[in-house]
Amino acid sequence: MSILKPVMPNILQLNIMFFELDILGSVSGSLQLFLNVPVSGGFIVNAKQLSIIVSTDLQKDQNRVPYIRILSCEMLDALVDAKLVDMGLLTEAINIKYKNEMITKAKMALHSTICDNINRMIQTQVNVKLLKFPRAISVYEILNIFNSKNNENTIIRHTRDASMGVPTVTEITDQYYPVERKNKTDFRKMIQDRYDVLLRDESPNNNRDFLSKEIFLKKEDDSNLFSLLQMHGLHQLYIHLDIIDSTAGNDFFSIGIDGTVFIKNHSAVTYGDVKKDDRKLNFPSFIEKRALNILLSEFTPNSLLQQAHRAKILKIHVTQNTPIFGSLLRTTCSLDEVCLTDSVPEAGERYPNSQFEVLIDTTRPPKLTINESVIKIHMIGVATFILASTRQTVGKIPFIGYINIWIKSTLNNTNVSITLSELEILEDLDFFELSAGHLNGFRDAIKGAFNNMAIAMIDNVDVTMLKEKFKKYGLSQITVKLLNFAILFQADIDPYKLIIDDDIDKIILPST
Repeated sequence: MSILKPVMPNILQLNIMFFELDILGSVSGSLQLFLNVPVSGGFIVNAKQLSIIVSTDLQKDQNRVPYIRILSCEMLDALVDAKLVDMGLLTEAINIKYKNEMITKAKMALHSTICDNINRMIQTQVNVKLLKFPRAISVYEILNIFNSKNNENTIIRHTRDASMGVPTVTEITDQYYPVERKNKTDFRKMIQDRYDVLLRDESPNNNRDFLSKEIFLKKEDDSNLFSLLQMHGLHQLYIHLDIIDSTAGNDFFSIGIDGTVFIKNHSAVTYGDVKKDDRKLNFPSFIEKRALNILLSEFTPNSLLQQAHRAKILKIHVTQNTPIFGSLLRTTCSLDEVCLTDSVPEAGERYPNSQFEVLIDTTRPPKLTINESVIKIHMIGVATFILASTRQTVGKIPFIGYINIWIKSTLNNTNVSITLSELEILEDLDFFELSAGHLNGFRDAIKGAFNNMAIAMIDNVDVTMLKEKFKKYGLSQITVKLLNFAILFQADIDPYKLIIDDDIDKIILPST
C-alpha cells in the first residue's frame, strides 16, 4: 500500500506500507578457525511488514528548472531474517553465532537499496517530466485547444496498449534516463538552451521548440475562430509558468505559478507594467477539493489583455466574408436581409451597392473583473469603416462596450454564455455627419449580431474533441467555477498518464 500525502509547510510525503521483500545472494570468503578455511554458499534475506517513509519537496536549480528533492528516506521497524545456506557443516554454527550481525547488515542493505531505487525512480519518472515543463506557454496554443477546425494539424500521441497489462520495471524506467552525459557542461548548456525562453533567439531560422509546442494552422475560411478575429498575432504572447513557491496543508499541496504575460518577438522580451494584485490568492475553504484544483486570478487575464493591447494584437478585421457581420456592412440588400442602410440610410445614399469593412481596435487596455456570477470585460475602442473596393476610410466610431461571460459547470456538462450587454457610441464620432443618438438602431443591430456570433462560436466547439484532448493528459471530469476575483478549474487525474505514460506530442504541420 502506498500513500502520497502533503505535510506542512511544503512537504510531499510518500508512505509505502507493509510490503515484503526477499533477497537471494551468494557469499564466499574464508573463516578464521585454527586456520583460514575457505567457504562459499548462499545468503537469504526475508523481510516482512516493511514500511518506508520518503519526504520530498519542490525545488528549482540555478536555471530555474523545477525538480523533486528527497529530504529523508526512513525505513520503519520490520520483521527481517537473514541466514546463510549451503555452507556444509558450518552453516548452522555460523547462523547461530552471527545471527544479530547478519540481521543488522541486512537491514542496512535493505534501507540503502530501497531508498536508492526510490531516488532513481523520482529522477527518471518525475524529474525528467519536470525538466520538460515549459517556462512559458503560448496564448495561441491555449486558445487553439478550443479550435475544432484544426483537423490538418492532428496531435498524435503514442500511448501504451492497455492490453499489455501491468508495466514492468524496465518499461517504466529505461526509456526515461536523460541523454548520456559524457560532457556534463554540454548537457547543462543544452538543457538551458531548451528551457530558457528569455535568453533564446526566436528568429525564423531557429528551432522554435524551446517553449510549449505551437500549432501553426493553415489559413481557413473566416468562420474559423482565429481567422475571424485576426488573432494569429497571439503567438507573440506567452504566459510565464515559472514556479514561485509551494505550500502544503493537511489535505492539499499547492504550487504558485507566476502567470505574468509577456511579449516575445524576434529580438526581445517585453514585460508590461501590470500592477500585481495585493490580495493573496488562496483556495476558499467552502469548496470541495478534487485531485487537481487550479485557481486563476484576475491578474493573468488582465496582464494578457494589457500586453495584447500593447502589441496591437486586439485588432479585429470584419470583412464581407465574416459570418453575420459581413452582411450588415453592405449598403444594398434584399427585402428579407438586414444591412447597413436599414439603420444608416446615409451610407447607402453616398455609397450605393458597396461593401464596407471594419477595423476594430482598442484605445485602452481592456479591464476584466470576476465575481461569483459573471466575468465582465470593459472595452474602450474605435471602429474604423473602410470602403472595401478602394480601401478608403469613410468614418470612425469610438465606443465603450461591456462583455459578460456566464459559466455554469457540473461534472457532466459546462454551459457558457457570452453577450455584449452594453454598447455606447461616444459623441466624438465621425460617421456621415451623424450624432451618436442617430446610430441607436445600428448599435442595437451590432449587439444582436455579436450575441448571435457568440452563440454560433460556442455551438461550434466540439465537446467530444475537447474531452479527448484533456484525456490524453490524464484529465477528466473538468469543471469551472467563478469566484470573487478568480476562476477555479477542477479535474480528476489519471496519475499513470500524467506522470508515467511517456506520451509525446507530434505536431503535423500543413503540407506546403
